[in-house]
Amino acid sequence: MTSLLLTGWMFLGVALPLLFAAAHTLSPRPPAPWLLALYGTLAVIQLTWLLVWAGAIGECPALLFLCIPFLFLVGPLGWLHARHLRGRPISAGLWPHFLPALLALGYALFAFGAWQPGEPLRHPWWLVALSGSGALYMLAVFRPIARLSLPGRLRIERWLVLAFALIGLGVGGAALLGSMLGSASFDAIYLTLIPVLLMALFLLEARWPALMTVVSEAVEEAETQRYRRSTLNSVDVEHAVTTLARLMDDEHLYQNEDLSLPLLADAVGLSAHQLSELLNERLGQSFSAYLKARRVTAACARLLAEPEAPVLDVGLAVGFSSSSAFYAAFREITGQAPGQYRREKAATLPQG
Repeated sequence: MTSLLLTGWMFLGVALPLLFAAAHTLSPRPPAPWLLALYGTLAVIQLTWLLVWAGAIGECPALLFLCIPFLFLVGPLGWLHARHLRGRPISAGLWPHFLPALLALGYALFAFGAWQPGEPLRHPWWLVALSGSGALYMLAVFRPIARLSLPGRLRIERWLVLAFALIGLGVGGAALLGSMLGSASFDAIYLTLIPVLLMALFLLEARWPALMTVVSEAVEEAETQRYRRSTLNSVDVEHAVTTLARLMDDEHLYQNEDLSLPLLADAVGLSAHQLSELLNERLGQSFSAYLKARRVTAACARLLAEPEAPVLDVGLAVGFSSSSAFYAAFREITGQAPGQYRREKAATLPQG
């Protein structure tokens, strides 16, 4: 019975990435291709290790070799997603990051062509060790978060992100030791931790939809303040503030759900560092807090001006990417759910 439950839990690790990919595909916001590729990569790796652990990889030897380049894709794909969350550009110029995966694909094709039935089927330990270089990408994302002191609620959110990263390190370490030692026990640890990692990701996104974005922006702003003097000395601050207000009030730029600090800075005519300092110094808000407040203010007006419009449609119309992000931001700023706000405000309006 225990073995059956363990196998079911491990198989869940194969199904969850595919379910997440399907959920993102069906969501109102089109998913980023690298995120779908990351989910698919995790599913292939998980299925391969499950067959290795069960002693059934001999039924599908090609999958073991196919898995090799996928091992090298996890780090770059995860890094791309973190880069996207921070509002950094994603361009074709980043292709060298995928060169190790291309080389691994060439090796996999050669190794599969040279493999003879009856030979041992397992990844060489040194190859798994090389694929572990993907952890350097995650280190680049999480190291600044770990070393900086953040105030209040951001400190708690930072540790949530770091706990997620530690689970990821446990996954990589178990996979490496399993390959080096030929131990099914480490394979079982790896297979067990993958569903934990994916479910933790789901819960983090559900409870704190903008967690990674907020923490990343806080870290970036803290680093910026630490290593530079004011960047606004040569800027017409009043003109920049006026331009920012026009972009929001007249052009409703906040409605763009992909609006990032660099994109808004470019529209204002500033660098991202300059806009960040402007928001903090003149408005006392980070970019994420400013944008959230703008969207909630617009949502409040729409909820009353369009009483028949579904609440979720209102949230998506003002730039929120999901219902969870909209409800969390609205409740944080107003202290009420959107529907409750609409009912209470509507009751105080003159009838006519």
